[in-house]
Amino acid sequence: MSSDGQAEPTRKAAAEPAVGIDFGTTNAAVGIFERGRVRLVPNAEGTLTTPSVVAFTADGPPLVGAAALRQAVTNPEHTIRSVKLRLGTDWSHEHDGRRYSAEEVAALVLKRLHADVREHVGSDIGTAVLTVPAYFSHVQRRALEEAARMADIEVARIVSEPTATAIAHGLHRAQEERSLVFDLGGGTFDVSLVEIGAGVCEVKATAGDNHLGGDNWDQDVVDYFVALLRDEHGLDISRDPTALARLREAAETARIDLSAATAAHVYLPCLARVGDGFAHVDVMLTRDELETITQTTLERCRGPFERVLRDGALRASEIDHVILVGGAARMPAVGGLVQKLSGKPPFRTISEGVVTGAALQAAGLTGQVKNLRLRDVIPASVGVEQVGGLYLPVIQRNTTIPTRRSQLLTTAVDNQTSVSVLVVESEEDRAGRDDAIALAKLDITGLAPAPAFAHRIDVAFDVDPGGTLRVTATDLGTGRSESRVIDRATARAAAQARRPIAVDGGPAFDNLPIVTTTVAYPLGIEIAGGRFREVITAHKSVPVRETVLVTNELDSQDALTVHVVEDGGFFVPGGTFRGVGRFELTGLAATGARTARVEIVLAVDRRRQLTIHARDLGNGREHTERVDLATTFQEPISLGPAASATNLPVVF
Repeated sequence: MSSDGQAEPTRKAAAEPAVGIDFGTTNAAVGIFERGRVRLVPNAEGTLTTPSVVAFTADGPPLVGAAALRQAVTNPEHTIRSVKLRLGTDWSHEHDGRRYSAEEVAALVLKRLHADVREHVGSDIGTAVLTVPAYFSHVQRRALEEAARMADIEVARIVSEPTATAIAHGLHRAQEERSLVFDLGGGTFDVSLVEIGAGVCEVKATAGDNHLGGDNWDQDVVDYFVALLRDEHGLDISRDPTALARLREAAETARIDLSAATAAHVYLPCLARVGDGFAHVDVMLTRDELETITQTTLERCRGPFERVLRDGALRASEIDHVILVGGAARMPAVGGLVQKLSGKPPFRTISEGVVTGAALQAAGLTGQVKNLRLRDVIPASVGVEQVGGLYLPVIQRNTTIPTRRSQLLTTAVDNQTSVSVLVVESEEDRAGRDDAIALAKLDITGLAPAPAFAHRIDVAFDVDPGGTLRVTATDLGTGRSESRVIDRATARAAAQARRPIAVDGGPAFDNLPIVTTTVAYPLGIEIAGGRFREVITAHKSVPVRETVLVTNELDSQDALTVHVVEDGGFFVPGGTFRGVGRFELTGLAATGARTARVEIVLAVDRRRQLTIHARDLGNGREHTERVDLATTFQEPISLGPAASATNLPVVF
């Protein structure tokens, strides 16, 4: 109390520490900023990391950390590992008549970390910065926040793990450097391209795989021994949870040992019963054998590494440092692959780099660290689904946050009285594909009956510095609006509404909106030799009208085939092009090869109606056709000599 009897809330807030929490797939750690540096908080066992493991037992409360790990072999069915990878999903675990969600299990680990902080500093956590894999979706990030709230932890910011590592690595560097952070943990893999120096950390691009980590290497080794037992003893232990738990533990130990040694002894006596006796595992596993067994898994690291360089528009030679992070990154084969891809030896950062960076960011938010500025990016593109299943990205991946983008949509049919705005996270062209994630469904109702394209629906996407996404849809005519903050509840509701109708591959809703402001993909004509000649470029504002002048290729040619196609690239299932329209213009005014002059006009109006007009400038013959571009999505075709039509033109 102050001298006048009033409470002093600011003093209490100042006593609550700013912490960084690295909630890893395998282990979790807490860092606290004290006296100008980050210190890791020890747990009740006196260690600086806590296994991210929870076990439900017959008696007593759930076990967390090392205690849960110690009994995992004898209680495999109720020991939960890698719960981080299940955040934001419908996964749950039932024990003693109660069902626990992934968020509730994760909260048990976070409660343990919170208790360790209380024991260490004597107060609750104040400002908390949590880390996630860079490629975690919006739903997964919000699910981690929900788990933290269950543990009485208020999250000030969510930071990606590679970004936190970069902060710890280069915060006080005077010169700006480009670093590529290669983060391979227990269950997730991220690659981030980061520029850092003079207190500014700016993420340029990120890529990754949320289902790749040390667990996959361990599973490869488990599969190897399961096959070995099947071949040598005719024994199948693939459905024996206790034997598999022992094998997994031995595989993880061997993998870790082989990061430093060239051979590891795997000895599992009495692993499973065979007839009147027992089958044993007694094998000397070499590093070369491990690398052979896991070669396919290692190669999965190549794609995200190469993609992040493409997205960042950099060559490997332009990178100053390559930083390895995560326990699985200690494997020599991983370091060898990174050096091969980058052309330079990687730098292995301190093992606590992620939690250190998170704690520094927390200290920056409270003013304890000055001039620390973080510019992160959105890891995956988000947008809306349109009529025909066409996905329209509104915010592209690797856009710096915070950011706000909007898109104007309209109705697609006459007398449409409602619009369902389906928010989707995807990198694919068609939102209906399996890897697209439905994030939310916003319904604008009460529209006055009107012709198609008469209404204007503004959809605004707002992403805050912590990565929280809010989507607001507003009918500009009536002012009616609906808003959603993306989380697991909105995603589940959108997926459930969409699934029953979309399961057969048809349209998910009959009142989806449409964009009429631009041409989605390049439009052009097929010319002699089966080649594509672009006439209207992608993203051209409509209405648009473009002309190309063509002629006949051969002496005997008295007709031209006008074949209009759309270049959808790799977005076209089973091909590259979509057929749009095709007809013959006959009776050419030609006296020999390349003497005819034919003008082809392509015009797209605001209703996405394409007008194709061909006119022979020599004799005035002409032909016109109209095509609704919304009908061309399901017509993949191939160009080239084998598929070419006759009488194709050449450009004049």
